[in-house]
Amino acid sequence: ADGNLLSTAKMTAADYKGAMQFVHAKGRLQGWEHPPVVLASAVTEEGVSNIWEYVCRYRRDMIDTGNLEEKRRKQSRYW
Repeated sequence: ADGNLLSTAKMTAADYKGAMQFVHAKGRLQGWEHPPVVLASAVTEEGVSNIWEYVCRYRRDMIDTGNLEEKRRKQSRYW
């Protein structure tokens, strides 16, 4: 989300945020009912640390609730 495409990226992010209300939360981790929509630029690195914070927080929440271990156990049956 940078340069000439910044305004387009902002409009797209707004569209995605609006669409997230239609994503059903069945079986989702509490507090993560809808994926966050964030802007970032690989060119300027703006927003990249914000995305990494979300990734780390999600993983921490998955570990703390035991959901990561359960997901890995289910995956091991199919791999």
